Amino acid sequence: MTAFNIIKSLTKQGNAVIGTGCYAAALSSRVDGNKVIKIGNNMDDPWLDYYMIIKANQHNPCVPRIYSFYMDRDSRYYVCVMERLQDCGDNATTIRNADLCKEYTQHWITREEFIEEASKQPRTFPYPEHLADILDKISDQTDVMGIKVYDCGDDADMGGMRRLDMHSGNFLYRDGAIVVTDPWCEADISDITNVSDWWASRQVAY
Repeated sequence: MTAFNIIKSLTKQGNAVIGTGCYAAALSSRVDGNKVIKIGNNMDDPWLDYYMIIKANQHNPCVPRIYSFYMDRDSRYYVCVMERLQDCGDNATTIRNADLCKEYTQHWITREEFIEEASKQPRTFPYPEHLADILDKISDQTDVMGIKVYDCGDDADMGGMRRLDMHSGNFLYRDGAIVVTDPWCEADISDITNVSDWWASRQVAY
């Protein structure tokens, strides 16, 4: 079994693909419309590191809520069932929101400056302190240039080059409030089967 087999099987069962990226696809759950199924095709996906942050911080309103997680090390795929969040698109507002988070994560502004600026948008940033806490954890695992080597231990079976990937598409929203969903990408993805490309070719073929 591979991630691609699982994606094909789930779509045949009525779960629609609602998003794809380099390493994973997100499918709507036909059983519960408030959940999505994230299927990853690579154990080097930096999201697995972020999952460890999410898992340890489920009390924090600025990370996605996780319902279940499974990883098959031999077949090199993972499946995560998580809450369905809102995609507000790529526009001036969402870009500005993501940029503010990135500026703080890369230490271009202080925590006080970040909280002050975020507090000007209470609907989008209702928990600026909580958001800063998550961005601090991301920053701790990223150097200021955006790339660093880490060994994250047996739980994630990770360790490799990663860089910040904090654009508007990697932040989603819960009732208008921003949620950090996927802050990193791998520095070198040349040998990875891109899920977006695979899914696009499948739509052309069928």
